[in-house]
Amino acid sequence: MGGGDSCKVCNHGFDEHYHNKAKWVSCEETLPELELMQQRLAQVSQDEACTQMYVQHAESELSKLRQQSTQLSDSLVANVTAFESKSNGRNYRALLASQIRVVDVWIEAKQGLACAVDIVKDLENSKKNLETALETVDKVVRARVAAASASHGVPVPPHPAAQQRPPRCRPWLGMSQ
Repeated sequence: MGGGDSCKVCNHGFDEHYHNKAKWVSCEETLPELELMQQRLAQVSQDEACTQMYVQHAESELSKLRQQSTQLSDSLVANVTAFESKSNGRNYRALLASQIRVVDVWIEAKQGLACAVDIVKDLENSKKNLETALETVDKVVRARVAAASASHGVPVPPHPAAQQRPPRCRPWLGMSQ
């Protein structure tokens, strides 16, 4: 064929010349790196599908919980409103705050007495429950008032906790001022 980049007889490139007695056989060449990458891609695709399924499930559960929270908030507001309409106190939040102050006084009165350890624990649990109820009422009712005020353009009053009076000691429980 001679030297150079092409055949001296036909001027074709050397890649177009071959022996007539040769048989062309196609064989598939496998690369272990390629197989590993394909397996990894399949695993990642499967993981992504599972993740999407979990995300959809979590969003569905979150939607149900939000709906339940809204229903419970509506129920709480209705119950507080019903209480306030039938009660002499007319203010459920103030009633809870008053009960917390009374329990504080009883805790102070019984604190340190050996025979009242269980009573103090029960009073502290009651106080925690009352504080939780007060926080819940503040949160739910305050959110409703803010939403209603915003829709009517009315400014929201300050948080009721800022208006709360400090607890008073009552001499009739054996406490001095």
